[in-house]
Amino acid sequence: MNKATITVEPGSRQALRHTVVDLLDRFSVVILAFLVLLVIPLSLDVFRLGLAAKYLCFAFPAVGIVLIWGYGGILSFGQGVFFGMGSYMMAMFLKLESAANPDSSSSTALSAYFGAAGLPDFMVWNSVEELPWFWEPFHYAWVTIPA
Repeated sequence: MNKATITVEPGSRQALRHTVVDLLDRFSVVILAFLVLLVIPLSLDVFRLGLAAKYLCFAFPAVGIVLIWGYGGILSFGQGVFFGMGSYMMAMFLKLESAANPDSSSSTALSAYFGAAGLPDFMVWNSVEELPWFWEPFHYAWVTIPA
């Protein structure tokens, strides 16, 4: 793209406007990052901030897939596999976390009825007696998140 050459006198109003537009054009990513990292956390309540964080977490793989599909011409199934595995592992951690939480009314009622404390509700429904060995590492977030 060729930009038209504009000749203006230094110090004129048009030169100042042209300089401001150029700076905004150059630093738009920096301004957006400032907005996301500083203004949004300070202005939103806890619930809306959690939603914004979730939206940004889903935006990263979406942008990656768009870049690969758009510029490369192919869809990367490798990214989809890793994104799916990560979401499955995080769901395992969250299910174990909710089963261990005594404030959760469904886990307390199910464990009292079925006698299976600390198991996720779908395992209780399927008559699983103890936690399978491959679920054990997902008790800890520091294992789940790098996995």
